[in-house]
Amino acid sequence: MRIIAGKYRSRKIWLPKGSFSKKGASLRPTSDRARETLFDVLSIEADFENSVCLDLYAGTGALGFEALSRGAGSAAFVDLSPKNLEAIKRTAEELGCRGQIYMFKEDSLHYLRGNQDKTFDFIFADPPYDYNKYNELTELVIKMRPILFALETSSSRDWTFASRGYAIREKKVGSAKFSIFISK
Repeated sequence: MRIIAGKYRSRKIWLPKGSFSKKGASLRPTSDRARETLFDVLSIEADFENSVCLDLYAGTGALGFEALSRGAGSAAFVDLSPKNLEAIKRTAEELGCRGQIYMFKEDSLHYLRGNQDKTFDFIFADPPYDYNKYNELTELVIKMRPILFALETSSSRDWTFASRGYAIREKKVGSAKFSIFISK
């Protein structure tokens, strides 16, 4: 897995050991094609330069690292897996951006509930496709008033949510669907 564009273009994103098995993936990273499409859309809407990003359900950290590569000033990664956080740390060290990242070993909803006073310009969330708390996740993120919120779901998942002050764009890429909330 590699970073698509920006100053870290083509640099490796480390995968946690044991992330994949023949029986199925315990980790489902956002594909290169999906990340490229997402960031093409996001770059039209806002500038990443010196922004503060939050990568929820971080996994490999690919979305946060892509933002850093495109000029974000810092990125916070939230994930429950120590293996995932170790891979994120390794990627940051190899990229030379360890001082720009923050890692939290915590459930993403718990993190959001406890950090409503924090300010993030961009929030990314890529929960497991069988996730069932999209409404709560969206409500908590919208209360934080980011400039952009990008939520990845399965392209087959259909759900509705209140946008409260956000325009919503949807983009499907293969098995992924991005719901992008853009502050009005």
